[in-house]
Amino acid sequence: MWVDNIRYVGPKDAVRRATSALDATARKYNVTWKTEDSFDLAYEYDFIGIHPDHGQGTVAPCKKLVDKLNTFSFDEVVTAGELERLVGRLIHASAISGTYMGDFWFPLKYTRRIVNSLNRGQRRTTSPISVPPSVRDGLTKWIQTVQTDRHMSRVVGPARFTAFVDASTKGWGGVIIDEHSCEITVMGAMWPPGEAAHINVLEAKAFALTVAALPTAAAGGRIRVIVDNTTVQAVARKGVCLANLAINEHVVTSLLHLRTLNADFTVEWVRSADNPADAPSRIAIRDFDSRTLDAVAKQVFDFLSVPT
Repeated sequence: MWVDNIRYVGPKDAVRRATSALDATARKYNVTWKTEDSFDLAYEYDFIGIHPDHGQGTVAPCKKLVDKLNTFSFDEVVTAGELERLVGRLIHASAISGTYMGDFWFPLKYTRRIVNSLNRGQRRTTSPISVPPSVRDGLTKWIQTVQTDRHMSRVVGPARFTAFVDASTKGWGGVIIDEHSCEITVMGAMWPPGEAAHINVLEAKAFALTVAALPTAAAGGRIRVIVDNTTVQAVARKGVCLANLAINEHVVTSLLHLRTLNADFTVEWVRSADNPADAPSRIAIRDFDSRTLDAVAKQVFDFLSVPT
């Protein structure tokens, strides 16, 4: 039996005990290690394309993965297989580095068409592909970006905010609560005349408007963004929407803003009936009365399970 490698992470004493037990088991069952560092304790190492640096608290693509990206030849004509491998590695590197793929919408959408034709048997991996200059430029920028972006481990501060988002064909609404002070901010507006975008685009736009309104006090803390639209939720989690450029741009802009706040954030779902942002998306804020505001506040506190 040959084993490539096993990694342990934890306190030094616990790691030493675990590796000792592992090596004893390996000797008992005649397991041969491909590497000889099972006793080493490292703050930096490479594993499945990932380079964690526990000293700095960062994660980045490893040198081997980066070298493979940098050796790609951006000739005017490449094979379908070469393009597929490059973008596959870029997707992996983006997940490691925290790069939002939505920033590279055009090269990703172009490559998806090529890969789909491979899957349908309309092309072979050796088929020549004439890559447009705009796609080559986008892929070059993507390679550069995954080498500079780094996932940072964050020490989350005490700030805790929850932001509710909703849109209707009439307008958009947002409700933000500071969970420590219980201060609630209600915002929204009616869409301008002639706004006839698809509801998913309107929901993405409402998402962007609400996230942009998060106060600076939320920086470095924990933020929960609550939506009742599963499309926006899925795009926010993936960081890209190839089906619609407008949705992609609204959501990626929001994600980049959340990153500038250096906050630990999640995007969650709530039923429309339980969404406090539903009312301001349908009623102009100037027409709110005390009963409507009380109903919004009750929905917020019910969601957070806070006694009113």
